[in-house]
Amino acid sequence: TYVLRESGIQVNGTYFSQTKALPPEARSAITNRSPATPQLIKTVNKRSNNFFAEQLLTTIGMQVAKKGSRRTAVNRVMSWLNSIGILNREFIMIDGSGLSRKNLIAPISTARLLRTMYNHADFQLYYESLPIAGVDGTLRYRMKGTAAEGNVRAKTGYVSNVRCLSGYVKDKKQRPYIFVIMVNHYSVPTSYVNQFQDNICNILCNYNGPIP
Repeated sequence: TYVLRESGIQVNGTYFSQTKALPPEARSAITNRSPATPQLIKTVNKRSNNFFAEQLLTTIGMQVAKKGSRRTAVNRVMSWLNSIGILNREFIMIDGSGLSRKNLIAPISTARLLRTMYNHADFQLYYESLPIAGVDGTLRYRMKGTAAEGNVRAKTGYVSNVRCLSGYVKDKKQRPYIFVIMVNHYSVPTSYVNQFQDNICNILCNYNGPIP
């Protein structure tokens, strides 16, 4: 009721929380439906929306294990990652957004995840959720005017002095590659690290030789 009153909406009588059964005479005043899950995932990946990421994590717990707690959800995620070959020692998950300094992941684990998704039935939905270099999302201003523009689809990651970029790219022969770039504890400006990562992506886009 606080939010309603702050918005100038008068509230009279008795109100009920979602945890209590509504009386039979209750009538719905308004219904607000969430966008479909693919759209929510696109918002998380394109914009790096940390709040949405946290909500999606707890939703996993509620939908899969009927308990919307972070710990339950993390356990379900870890169980699935184990099933695709990612070991517990390679990945420590604390939250859904990745903002905690206690989150840890090995580059090989990220590569395994990207490879699994490449062969997954829902790959196209996942692929379309990733930022496009020089076009949109967190990569909209990066790699413009290079061979990587419109080619690289990748997710950025950033906390202080840690900058990551992982995703998919096609070379001059349109052969797909997975790449994972993680830079830790750097002492140079983040813009320098961004350029370093962009240069690697551009090299991959321009590659025209035999498959290494």
